[in-house]
Amino acid sequence: MIKRIINKITGREPVAEDFYDDYPAFVDARNYKDYNFNYSRQFPEKSQFDTWLGIHKAPFNGFDEFLTHVRMVMDTRSQTD
Repeated sequence: MIKRIINKITGREPVAEDFYDDYPAFVDARNYKDYNFNYSRQFPEKSQFDTWLGIHKAPFNGFDEFLTHVRMVMDTRSQTD
């Protein structure tokens, strides 16, 4: 999915909203207010979202770090293809 989105986007840098399905990779309790995602889509009850915030730790510290990693992986893969 990530490769398809980045390849599809031309003329502009990807933004966090392009990666809605991947937000758990870069969003957690530290920064969820920085991103305009409809969290209630995944967590219909506030208590569910609060539980997720309490236990989830994103592997990346925000979207920029996530995107840097994605680009690095894609570059590595393109060199081996």
